Parts: sequence; C-alpha cells; structure tokens
Amino acid sequence: MRKLTRLLVFFCLLPFASPAQDLDIMFQGWYWDYFQNGNYGTWINNLNGKASELHDAGFKHIWLPPLSRSSTSNNISNGYNPMDLYDLGEYGPGCAWGTRTQLNTLISNYNAIGLNVVSDMIYNHRDGGKPERNDAVRYFITNQSNNSVYPSDRVFMVLPLGSMNPGNNGAGEYYIKVRSKSSGYGPNQYNFYAKTRNTAYMGATTETEPNGGADCIPDQPTQPYTLGTDMTATLYDYSGCYTDEFKITLTAGNFNAQDDTLFIYMNNVNSGYSDHYIYDIYSVPANANIVSQLEYWTYTDYNNVLSGQGQMNYNSFRPNDNTSNAGGVSETLGCDWNCPLFFYDYDQAQQSTKDVLNAWTKWELQQGIKGLRMDAVKNFDPAYVGQLMTYLYDQGTSPEFVVGEYFDYSPSALKGWVDAVYSNMSASASATIKVRAFDFALRGSLKSACDGGDVRSVFQGGMVDGGGANSFNVVTFIDNHDLRKDGLGIQEDAALAYAYILTNNQIGAPCVFYPDYYGGVVGNMPNIMLKSRIDALIALHKLYIYGSPDVEYLSSYSPYPQNYVNNGNNSGPEKTLIYQLQPNGSGKNVIVAINFSDNPMDMYQTIRTDWGAPGGTLFTDVLGYSSTPTTNITIPNNEIHVLLPPHSYTVYVQGVNAPLAVELLDFQATTESSSVLLNWKTATEKDFARYEVERSAGDAAHFEPIGVVVGKNVLTGTSYQFRDAKPVFNTALYYRLRMVDTDGQIAYSPVRPARLERRALQAFLAPNPTVDNSTLLLQTEQTQDLKLVLTNTLGQVVFRQDYTAETGQHRLALPTAELPNGLYYLVIQSAAETQTLPMLKN
Repeated sequence: MRKLTRLLVFFCLLPFASPAQDLDIMFQGWYWDYFQNGNYGTWINNLNGKASELHDAGFKHIWLPPLSRSSTSNNISNGYNPMDLYDLGEYGPGCAWGTRTQLNTLISNYNAIGLNVVSDMIYNHRDGGKPERNDAVRYFITNQSNNSVYPSDRVFMVLPLGSMNPGNNGAGEYYIKVRSKSSGYGPNQYNFYAKTRNTAYMGATTETEPNGGADCIPDQPTQPYTLGTDMTATLYDYSGCYTDEFKITLTAGNFNAQDDTLFIYMNNVNSGYSDHYIYDIYSVPANANIVSQLEYWTYTDYNNVLSGQGQMNYNSFRPNDNTSNAGGVSETLGCDWNCPLFFYDYDQAQQSTKDVLNAWTKWELQQGIKGLRMDAVKNFDPAYVGQLMTYLYDQGTSPEFVVGEYFDYSPSALKGWVDAVYSNMSASASATIKVRAFDFALRGSLKSACDGGDVRSVFQGGMVDGGGANSFNVVTFIDNHDLRKDGLGIQEDAALAYAYILTNNQIGAPCVFYPDYYGGVVGNMPNIMLKSRIDALIALHKLYIYGSPDVEYLSSYSPYPQNYVNNGNNSGPEKTLIYQLQPNGSGKNVIVAINFSDNPMDMYQTIRTDWGAPGGTLFTDVLGYSSTPTTNITIPNNEIHVLLPPHSYTVYVQGVNAPLAVELLDFQATTESSSVLLNWKTATEKDFARYEVERSAGDAAHFEPIGVVVGKNVLTGTSYQFRDAKPVFNTALYYRLRMVDTDGQIAYSPVRPARLERRALQAFLAPNPTVDNSTLLLQTEQTQDLKLVLTNTLGQVVFRQDYTAETGQHRLALPTAELPNGLYYLVIQSAAETQTLPMLKN
C-alpha cells in the first residue's frame, strides 16, 4: 500500500474529476528528423493545423523544438547548437521549423484555445560565435600544473609571421610537436590542418607512423607537412612515444614575409573527442622554442549577432579569466558535469552569463510561450535553474510548465536534481512554479517490460514510487527524439507503456511523442500510430481517473493474492501489471490490467473492497479489449476474473454497464468523406429492444442521441450499421451505443473516437511559381472577413489587405510583379482558422 501522507497532499490539490477541467498532459510536437521529406520550414504550420485536434484530444502543453537560430548553415538544424538567442526566424532565412510570422500565428492560436507552447531551452552551451583571442583557454590548455583538458576541435591556434609582427618569424623550417595532455586520447584520430592567409586547399592525406621526432627514445622520423593539406593523424600507440611531430617549411612562395599568420587546426575525426595540443614549436631560423608566441582562439564572440541582443564573449564560458587560474576548475571530456561535450560550455557561475540567460528566458516567455523544456540539465549546476525560477517569479513572468531533461536512470538522482533546484529557489517562487524532471527511470523499466523483460520492477521503477518524489515534480514519457538509435527506442508494445502512464495519475504528468501518436519512422524505432488508443485512454482518464487520490498496486509482490488458471498457455506474474485507483468524483473504482505476455491472461485478482466496491460489485471493461465485457467481485475471496489477449490491456470501471441480453462482439467508427459510418456485431441477442446511437463532440463526456437501431434478436448474432450523415466537422467526435433490453435494463458499449476535417475556406495561388502577378483563388463555405498578409523569408510584410469574402468563389490579384525574386508566404487569417501558402517568385 502507498503512503497516505503524500497522497493526502495530492488529494487536496486536485479537485474531483470534471469533464471541463484540463489534464496536465504534454505532447512532444516534433522528432529528430521532423524537417525532412519536404517538411523544412513548414513544421510550425503543420502543428498549427492540428491545434483544435490536440486540444480536443486532451493535451495541454505542446513542446516545440529549440527556436533560437542555430549555427548550422541555413539553419538546417534541430536547434541544439544555438547561436543568436533572440533570433526566432526573423533575422535571415526561415528556421527548420518555419518563420517568425508562422510562429507568432501558432502561439496566438494555441493560447486562444488553451494550449500552452513549451519552448526547448538550451542553458548548457552555445555555438557559432565569431573568433576571438582567448588567453584563458590558452593558459588552461598549456598549464602543466593540472591535468584538466579541453577539446582540441573547439580552438584554433595562431602564430604571427613576418617582419612586421612580434617574433619576426620568417622563412625556414618549423617543427610542431603535438600530444594528448591527458595521455588518454592518443588512439583517437584527429585532422591536422595548417595554412597561411592565402594557402589553397591541397587535398587530404594520412600521416606516416611513427613520426614522434627527437622527443622519442629512440628518435623517430618527423612528418613532413605541406600547407593546405588535410592530414588524418593518430598519436603513436602506447607501446612507444605519445607524440606527433610535423615539419612545416615556410618559403617565399607560401607566406607573406612582411605580414602573415600561420593558422593551425586540430579537429576530431567522426564523433571521437580528443585533447591534443601543441606543446613545442621549434623554429630553425630562431634556433629556439617559440611555442610561447602561439595564440589560442575560440569562436565565442557573440557581440555582433543580428538581433543585437544576448551578447557574450569568452568570459561567459568555461574556462574564463575568472576561472582559468583558479584551483578546482576542470573541463574533462566524457563526463556529465561542466564538460565541453556540446559546443562551448556556459559558465553559469559568472553573473554576466546568468544575466544574459535570465533575460533571454524572460523575453521568450513574453513572446507568448508558456512553458520551458530545459535541455541537458545534468550538465550544469542546478543552482542556476533555481535562481532562474526565482528571477522569473520576481519579474512577473513565471512559466506555467517547467521540465528538465536529466538523462539518468536512477530515481534518487532524478529526485535529487529536483530537490537541488528547489533548494535554490525563493519561498515565493517555490510556491508558484512547479519544476519537474522527465522520469527516465520509469521509462527504463517500461522499456524493459515492453521488450520482453520482467515487469515486476515497473511499480517501483520511477521517481515517485522508487525515489519518493512528489508526482507534481515528474513528467512520464515513453519515447523521445534522443532515443532514436542504438536500440534505445522501445521495440515492442509501446502501447502498453502508454496505457500505464495515461491511467496511473499518481506517477506524474504524461508526455506523448509525436511519431507514436501520428505515426512515422524514427531511427530504429518501429513505425506505430497510437492516436486512437491514446485518445481513448485520455478520454477515459478525464471521466474516471482524474482526481483519484490513491492507487493500490495489486500485482508485483503485493499482498493481494493472484490465481492464474493452470491451462498450460497463460500469462504470469512476471508479465502482469494490475492496479486499482480509488474513486474520483465519479464514485467509481477503476482497475487497470496490462498483459505483456505472448500468452493470453486468465487469472483471478484480489482487489481492495474498502473503497466503496464490496463483494458482488460489477466492473465493466470500458475499452472492450478483454475477453469478457464485465466481471464481478467474487464472495468471499474479493476477486475479479481478468481475461486479456496477449500484449493487451484494458480498464475496468465499477458499475457502468449491467448484464444485458446481448453480447457485443465489435464496435467501430470509420470516417468517410462527409460522414461517419458505425459498424457493430453481436454474438447473440434475446429479449433485446434497441441500440440508441449517441455522439459527443469535443469531450467524450456529454453524449446526445443521434439515432435508434432496433434489435434483431438473432440468437446466433448479427451485424448492424448506422451512418452519421450530419457530423460536426473539425472537432473530436466520440460515439457509443446505449443498449436497452426489453425490460428497460441499460448498458453502454466502448467509446470510439472519430474526426472529420473540412475547411470553411479553400485557398490556392496560381500560377505558383510566378514571374509576374499571382492570383489568389478562394472558395468559401460562408461569408467571412479575411486578413491577407504577404511576408518575405525575413518576416517582413510586403503586402497587406483586409477582404470580406461572400459564400462562393473569388479571384484576387496580388501585386507581386514588382517584388524581388525569392520565396514568400501568404498568411490568410479568418476568425476560425489560419492558412499559410508559400509562393515562389522567379
């Protein structure tokens, strides 16, 4: 049994269920390759078109990809390499997800219907700055008094050349010696590339081993190097010398003898990391080691970004002038804490860094964004998140939803991060802002269960039951964009995992992944589409689970006995999850059963009877997935009989249906062009009166009758069909059968969802592409006022017009002949919807 003290807190904070209340359910509205297959620049429009659908399904928080402009050429990126924090698509070509204008439209539409936009925020690192001399990094790399390392691909080296510069480095031979500072990355390959200002690219080659030079015992050869050559190198293996030595010969033909620069780059090969650095430069002309003249440069100057905001230099990153000489400062590859694994590592201990990140976050929230998904929070101090929340509260911009990605499978570590954040928040901020963490621990247990493991660890596998966290500080999930490779994705039965997180309201707010919901191939994950199942689970949650104050885990080492029927082909306790939810405002106990086995489940489960369901109480399978539609609590054993197919689940609700003289085999709703067709089958009928077809628009709670089908009373069963010829368009529809016996006894079928889309406005551009004026073709179902706005890829308005469209067809000439060639977007906004049409001017 769960501890009552924590559950009382949950009970007091959540009211009893009401169909009008919003569930705290998150939707990850993108995946890693969302902009592929022709979707580049159109993703926000795609999500905008699904606004009503997502709201009607019961989602509240919609997680968008990182919005700030990335460092990738043409911004073809997922955004985890942010460059200009304040550029959300307006200062240059559109982002991978779309334009700033399209984003503004989505935010406006979502906020109007109660959907919260959650922005993916990167507080760990930044990329794409201009180069600047960085003496802090130079000292950090070359200081031999500590063993701290720095990735060699994050810097480049500069040696002044020519008579006009310090050192007067002229023609002759230079011997450049390279080693791994930690001696831990010697086998990793790296690219050595050196050039002067006007060096042409000379192609690629591979070094010849061994090439350690005179520092090795015995002496080894030196690698001759031609400027402009991309040379793949490997430090010599650990049986000998740990050095590479490159000989560069400067001649009158390859550098300017008065004023020039030798640039040296050492980049990683593939995805490996290295900490190679130059520890010696022997100049034959000077007969001296001139390595002290070498300058280290990093791409950390953000003072000239196009937005003119979010300025930084290298003192905002680790190491900097305040830390490079301090003891205890470390930059270690391959770790989680304050490591430069991802571009340039913010130093959140610097007030200037905090000031920029705090102001940026406040600004994003002022754009209409309501929530923050914080990336890679395991990689920096939780104290920064705590002070950020306090800052936002003090500024009057508290976010409505905050969740951190702490990628760890330990429940106590995940809870520890949440606790550390709260310990750094003010009392007022703590009372106002709920900071949550994704429950990777529970997700790990569910993946194991779905992919063939023992399921009995699930109940104690998450932050709440395994780590003692408050459910208000947890977001549960099944898959996400990071789990697309190396077997991390759930390979089997993800629907069973969703059934668990969407029916157990005691473990946190659930998050649904776009490809799991709408379908799509993501990395090595199977192509699944669970929309109808998830919609049904959410609708059921609204009615019978939301606000439930307690859960009892009946299986998995519980004190409630189980009896599996010994038939030689049955599931078992290692493949079974069964739990019971205390009644919410509906007054009905709910029992959830999930069968992860390859075999059917046929078992008797003892349940709690002190929650208002005594012996003899009827329970009904409201999803229709079990082998029998109803089950009763037996007397005196207080058991229910559970029968489930392999790899299936169902939800039993107290009462709901009474036994009827009809056995319903199947009930389905199929959408057609302008109607919904209902089909159902029976196994037997006797003394049965009629089926009353009922429909609910929007909430799966308030059903109204739309037709009656008289029972045929066929003992061997029969089929029925009913067509909803006047459905409600552009909203979620739910159908059920109210089944009535001749003696007036009533029962209900499972609920089946459907949706029909029809636009009140059809719009086309012709010709498109165009070389002259373009014509907007409109077909309207009703009279409506339209706003037409034409923008370029920078989001600048080039044409605007208000237009009243009567019912029927319309042709509007757009003055595009004088516009420069390029891509434009025509936004058509009415009171009911917004459409965006791309237009190419050649």
